[in-house]
Amino acid sequence: MVKKESTGEEFAVGIDLGGTKVAAGVFDRDGVLRGEEIRHPSRADESADATLDSLFRCVDEALESASIGIDDVVGIGIGSPGPLDPMAGKILDTPNLPNLRDFAICDAVRKRFDTRVEISNDGNCFALAVATYGMGREHNIVLGVTLGTGCGVGIVINGKIVEGPRASAGEVFLAMVGDRNYDDAVSGTGLERLWREMHGEELDGKKITELADQGDERALRVFDAFADQAALGLGVFAALLDPAVIALGGSVAGAYRHFGPRLQDGILQYIAPAAGEPLKIVPSELGSTAGAAGAAALLFSGGRLV
Repeated sequence: MVKKESTGEEFAVGIDLGGTKVAAGVFDRDGVLRGEEIRHPSRADESADATLDSLFRCVDEALESASIGIDDVVGIGIGSPGPLDPMAGKILDTPNLPNLRDFAICDAVRKRFDTRVEISNDGNCFALAVATYGMGREHNIVLGVTLGTGCGVGIVINGKIVEGPRASAGEVFLAMVGDRNYDDAVSGTGLERLWREMHGEELDGKKITELADQGDERALRVFDAFADQAALGLGVFAALLDPAVIALGGSVAGAYRHFGPRLQDGILQYIAPAAGEPLKIVPSELGSTAGAAGAAALLFSGGRLV
């Protein structure tokens, strides 16, 4: 790794580790990305060393892009699919990363870079980014919901993530929404399943969104059905936690215009009337770097509610 002269500024590296890609960037305490976010395939179908190689390359190249060295950062934060043991720094057994089962990833990263390393669930990191740098900054209770291949939920109270001993607080992917689990209902997978069930053919989420943009009635009906499923699923969280903000991320959030207003109205039937007025359900404004920014925020946020 190329070492850079110390800048005297405070930065952290954030890593967004997923089943298909690893992304890393250097962020300052205000969540501003320095340089570029670097992405490489996570190579989850190969060995643990292969995934580590991609991760290490991302960090090295992110530091190079930011024109600083590892000695200029306060540490490295990792957002990973769970379940995890955050105190031990281990990934336990996630379907997205079968090659990292019971893997002490923080030790491996610490050994390579000789710096502080923190880890939490990727949904938690997204929510922490929203609460620290985004629309949740002025609110005590913030939810971050990722609508991608699956459904992830992170909870932040008074600026600290609600985590649990396995970093699984809010990880409802196996819980039920009607007759489906969250991963099969409140997700991109759920959107595509609705199209298949309603129209008898396969179509990916990007194409469904394009059709909706063109005013296609079939696609718009699918988004209406998706909004109803999401209202049912997220209504439980809204009733339990009374958040001021539910920020949406992931691929489906980009189609918010087609389901968001119906979701905002539909959730009201599942919560107390007084709780509905202040609740805002909106797509995150942080963009694709939110996961890595939230992982970096683990170094700055001052702790977790375990």
